[in-house]
Amino acid sequence: MGTILLTQTFSQITVFISLIFVIFLFTVKTKHKLSNQLLAIFITLKAIDTSGLFLYKVLYNSPSIELIRSNIAFLVIPTFYLYTLSVCYAGFKLKIKHGLHLIPFALTNIVFIPRFFLVSPEAKAVFFREFTTMAEAKFINVIISMQYVCYLIAAWFVLRKSRKFYLENYGEGTTHSYKWLFQLVALLAVAHGIVLVKNIFKFTENTQIFAAAQVISGVAVLFFLAWIVLNALYTPTIFRGVDPNLKLVASLLHKGKRVNSKFSESTDKEFKEKVGQLREYMLREEPYLDSSLSLNRLALQMKISSREMSILINHHLGQHFFDFVNEYRIKKAMQILKDPSKRKLTILEILYEVGFQSKSSFNTAFKKYTNLTPSQYRSSHLLQVD
Repeated sequence: MGTILLTQTFSQITVFISLIFVIFLFTVKTKHKLSNQLLAIFITLKAIDTSGLFLYKVLYNSPSIELIRSNIAFLVIPTFYLYTLSVCYAGFKLKIKHGLHLIPFALTNIVFIPRFFLVSPEAKAVFFREFTTMAEAKFINVIISMQYVCYLIAAWFVLRKSRKFYLENYGEGTTHSYKWLFQLVALLAVAHGIVLVKNIFKFTENTQIFAAAQVISGVAVLFFLAWIVLNALYTPTIFRGVDPNLKLVASLLHKGKRVNSKFSESTDKEFKEKVGQLREYMLREEPYLDSSLSLNRLALQMKISSREMSILINHHLGQHFFDFVNEYRIKKAMQILKDPSKRKLTILEILYEVGFQSKSSFNTAFKKYTNLTPSQYRSSHLLQVD
């Protein structure tokens, strides 16, 4: 009895937080409106699915509503996948073809029309009492589990592809959405794994283990939701997407070679000259100090095409734009850290000054370049001066 009460409490808290956050997502003013709406729908569907843990007694007298509510589980992970697409690609729009994601939910309800929706209230009550022992219940759980696995793999492939676009076209300030989504997919996979284990015990006779598993899954879902809320509130840049018109450097080179058979010989010399101009511009104008600097923005500043800029950096220099920009930021930070007149500046102030947006990413990039932490680097050089 205690575990049931605990499970209900966790699910009620989860649904309450979900509703508050959904209201926020639908009302907040932002240019990422579709992403917010899809995230709100995902959280709403998850809340409806979770609500069954404490609403089952209330909905027992409305079996048709309860069956539809339980089948809502078929819509949860497809909505999350669409949300992933909307965050990764700024030009993403919902199309008619996305309606295909509704098929499992629709088919499941259609199958139950003659056996459930069209029968008498008494027959519906018998159906619910015996549902957990039916083959259909086990089949539905298996299908939903397979659906989660397939969609999570699909979301991972979307992230893997978008990561290349981020690295080739954006600096540190724009990669938060990728990192956050990657963590979100990983956390959702863990949460679903816990729910999957719980569902396995659902069809066994060991009710004590199933009750304990319900509590654990309830905690997992609540933690997952709280993590989403905190990250969304404290990191608004996660709603920034990849320009859908961007191309990977490999495709740009391939296209160039098809257009001009002398592409590699003639343009290599030209690009080497432009590499020199690029490095001179980076040192003179210091555009990397802008934390939101992107490849397109740098190309506009230098009055060349984004295609040329991508080939310059991602191909001729053999660096992703992300690493290229961070290298200049780290060198600038090293100058400041060595300067005795700026020893009063904190590490946090310095990282913001050179274009970074988080201490963890700055420390990682700095240690990668110098094999020292910023504090160690500053101490070693200021001691020499003293």
